[in-house]
Amino acid sequence: MRLMSMSRFIALGAAGVAGMAIGYFAEIHATPYQMMALQVARFEKSGGGLNRAMVGPPGKNLKRNIEKANPDIQSIICPYDLSAGPVRLKGPVWDGYWSLSFFGANSDNFAILTDRDIHERFDVLLVPQGMAVAPSPGVRVITSPSRRGIAGVRMFVGSEDDKRRAHAAAVATTCAPVRT
Repeated sequence: MRLMSMSRFIALGAAGVAGMAIGYFAEIHATPYQMMALQVARFEKSGGGLNRAMVGPPGKNLKRNIEKANPDIQSIICPYDLSAGPVRLKGPVWDGYWSLSFFGANSDNFAILTDRDIHERFDVLLVPQGMAVAPSPGVRVITSPSRRGIAGVRMFVGSEDDKRRAHAAAVATTCAPVRT
């Protein structure tokens, strides 16, 4: 009888440890998706929707939506949804530090372009996985691993004059759905 109680105790302990391990790994996997969905929803609500460029005030980096934003960065955020088709991002490339980063639904940075890759203007077609696209001249096609995510442009601004010029470049940047 005592032997049976001990084996039952061990089985229950092993089941408890297994349950905790499964829960732990499920939470580790789900957290990036939850955080990114929350961020996209916040931008969607505060910026007037998806698939549109949101320009932060010069040097403020949309601070109320991004924790610990750098005040020397001019930002443009495009929360995207590819459910209805591709999204096109285009605009000027800042003559100082400039980057365009793409983040999928799990918060992975799946693509990045910088001022070292592109000069003067950028034109990107963001497409969902599985969509075949014949690239147009001068247009970069980037495939998103998820239907929803965030594209973000960052420009370093080092002076008041830079802030004004970077803001003008940011306002000229577009993010819009492509009607197919």
